[in-house]
Amino acid sequence: MAKELEAKGQAPQPSAPQPPTTENKPQVEPKPEAKAPEAPKPDAAKVEEPDEATQNAKLESSMPPEMAAAVRGKDGRVSPWKLKDWYKNKFDQAQEEIAKLRTNGLAEQEKQQYLTRLEQAENKAKEFEDEMRLTNYAKSIEFQEKYQKPYDAAWNRTMNELSGLTVPLEGGESRAFTTDDMLQLVQMDAIPARRLANDLYGDIANEVMLHRNEIRRMVDEQSAAIKEAKATGAQREKERMETRSKTVKEIQDNIKKTFREAYQAAQKDEANGRFFVERQGDEEWNTSLEKGRQLSQSVFAENPEDPKLTPQQRAEIVKRHAAVFNRSASFGPLKRAFIKLEKQYAEAMKELEGFKSSRPDAASGSQPNGNGAAPMRAKDRVFGELAKMGR
Repeated sequence: MAKELEAKGQAPQPSAPQPPTTENKPQVEPKPEAKAPEAPKPDAAKVEEPDEATQNAKLESSMPPEMAAAVRGKDGRVSPWKLKDWYKNKFDQAQEEIAKLRTNGLAEQEKQQYLTRLEQAENKAKEFEDEMRLTNYAKSIEFQEKYQKPYDAAWNRTMNELSGLTVPLEGGESRAFTTDDMLQLVQMDAIPARRLANDLYGDIANEVMLHRNEIRRMVDEQSAAIKEAKATGAQREKERMETRSKTVKEIQDNIKKTFREAYQAAQKDEANGRFFVERQGDEEWNTSLEKGRQLSQSVFAENPEDPKLTPQQRAEIVKRHAAVFNRSASFGPLKRAFIKLEKQYAEAMKELEGFKSSRPDAASGSQPNGNGAAPMRAKDRVFGELAKMGR
């Protein structure tokens, strides 16, 4: 009976890979692993698309042997992620070459050739990124949670509830209902599927069609979601990048604002602020302070982990980091020494003023106390301490 219906065109050939089954069928070889079949493509007869194996073979045949070997995954097929990384590495290498050539000089014609290669590598990398974004939506977490898990659950529920159903065969024999039988109904349009269910399952046809309709609805939802991902993938990626850029800008603005506030607060600090600002009339101090600011600013803007740096460039950045580190670590001890000497100098000057005020009175001829050498000893003591600090 099934053959007669198929000859009448009521049971078209399935367009998706046959699902696994543990049952024996006269015409379909059973597969060892029992699980929900892949969602079929209802419109496969209208739109012919090459299968994944054909696409993979075509893609690999267009590559140089060393490239094909580098981008194969564990399953022996071309991995889109490795392919993307391969082109990205080529793009980065081209950028490094151009940076060197710009530094060393190059004939205009050769320079244009390198620029062309760079542009081609960049376009190819973008092409594969777009392709992965569109073709791998079915592997995304969103798709798995929203579409694949409910689809698998529907298949399990269907096969459990129809576990006792049999399919009539020629000669009056029958066999157990399998996932292949349900998949055949899912791939058919509604009216032919109903007619086949009525002929094969009789009074159980309604139950079979309820499960068929549920699975078919999920198949249609999956197909629509993938189609939408292909149509709107670029726009969604653009929105994602815009959101990321906005977030990065907000973070950068917040960092700048916080830094500016902390910088201004430090300059107004009663204990340390005077060490961070210019001094009127003291050019030596101001020049040294400006050099320190420039060094610190360059260090904060440089990242020694940048892979595009040459070994020499990286070493210079690390040395500047070390210099700023040492300066920051020594600020505390130098500040204490400065304050100590400042206090000693103030005491010496006070003592000196005391001696000046006790000079002999020309009218009375009185002499100051002491031998007159105390002020010189105090001054020598201060400058002696300063000399020790400078060693």
